[in-house]
Amino acid sequence: MFARGIAGLIAVMGVLAAAGCASVSPRAGFDDASELVARRAPYTLRWNTGSPDDSLVDLQLRQMMRGAIGADTAVQVALLRNARLQATFEEIGIAQADLVQAGLLRNPVFSVAWLFGPAPGVQSAGLLFPFIDLLQRPLRRRMAADRADAVTGQVADAVLRLAADVRVQYANATAARELLVLRETAARATNASAVTAQAMHDAGNVSDLELVSERALAAQARIDLRTAKAQAVVARERLARLMGTPGADTSWSVPERLPLPADEALPLDRVEALAIANRLDLAAAFKETESAARAAGLTRAFALLPDGQIGVQADRDPDGRFIGPAITIPLVLFDQGQGMISAAESRYRQSLRRHEALRTEIRADVRALRESLIAARERALDLRDEVVPLRHSVLIETQKHFSAMDLSVFSLLMAKQGEIEAGVALVDAVRDYWSARAELERAVGGSFAPRAAAPSAAPDVRKTP
Repeated sequence: MFARGIAGLIAVMGVLAAAGCASVSPRAGFDDASELVARRAPYTLRWNTGSPDDSLVDLQLRQMMRGAIGADTAVQVALLRNARLQATFEEIGIAQADLVQAGLLRNPVFSVAWLFGPAPGVQSAGLLFPFIDLLQRPLRRRMAADRADAVTGQVADAVLRLAADVRVQYANATAARELLVLRETAARATNASAVTAQAMHDAGNVSDLELVSERALAAQARIDLRTAKAQAVVARERLARLMGTPGADTSWSVPERLPLPADEALPLDRVEALAIANRLDLAAAFKETESAARAAGLTRAFALLPDGQIGVQADRDPDGRFIGPAITIPLVLFDQGQGMISAAESRYRQSLRRHEALRTEIRADVRALRESLIAARERALDLRDEVVPLRHSVLIETQKHFSAMDLSVFSLLMAKQGEIEAGVALVDAVRDYWSARAELERAVGGSFAPRAAAPSAAPDVRKTP
């Protein structure tokens, strides 16, 4: 009978083990994150797990990275190759594993003992199951599900954040290349002017002061050119780092110029509402708050009964064989969970305040970025439509008067410098516009309308003659 009792206990353990089996499937959480991103921006995500398909994707990416790439291509490459983003995807796997773990029952305790002494031996066996853990399981699973949802939102938010960072750095890299072209043009022009001034000085037609002024302008142009070259390299390297491409890869480049601000209607009057509705980090913070609230409730509910076991016990001694129910319950005398309850409530309030703070910060950030975008667009359009053409006209007229000996070389130098700086200011303003736009899109939790391409037939007013 004792052997049959032990066999019965083992059979019960087998049934419980079979009931507790579960598998981890991170793909479900990743698909959810991909869907969240797809609702907000036209991006394709892939979790690189070392499969043969990943090698094929890498080959396709190398084919995409040829010649001058667009901002959308740079973003897509980053989303597929950035190693830090791939590491972030693993958070989904961890959260899904925690969700599975939260649904598993704690292992039962099986005990067996043989006692020997002067009298015949006593044999005892028992199987105890943690029934308090069974009562906690539904709420514990709900907490883990909230946490998994929060992680899914955080990962999707990380995707949008990386996309915005790539667009900002793409604007920086393209503007740096455009500035480099402008500085090269200015350096050639000022150098030619200095050579001409030297020849005229040798012929006695230009004073020493006029000559050294031309040479100083040419020297400054060369310094600015060296600075522009360094800035272009740095900006490209930073973009390459975000895209996850080797810095030495010269198969790709950025265009020579950024498109001018497009004449399109952006929903700037409702960006705050869009941000509150779409921001994934805000939704994730809310899920964290829900999880903290459930954790506080769970702690309070089971503070006086944190653990307990129920099962069966089988004994055999000289008086016979015995089998029956068994239960263990801790005596809550000293530790009544006061500290755990207080800590859980503090974590809930902390999470709640963080959610409120993030909501306030989002509204403020969106308003500030909206004003930055408007200001950058107006500045770029004013420079393009008025300042740059006027500076060019000033230079043309100054050259005429200088040739007629009505103006000094200083006036000509100031006119040249004014046109160069106007061109630099335009490039900076266009860069600021696209950077502010990318950051505002990130702040509202998604992208605006598709970006317009640079008009191919439009006159390029940013070149310095």
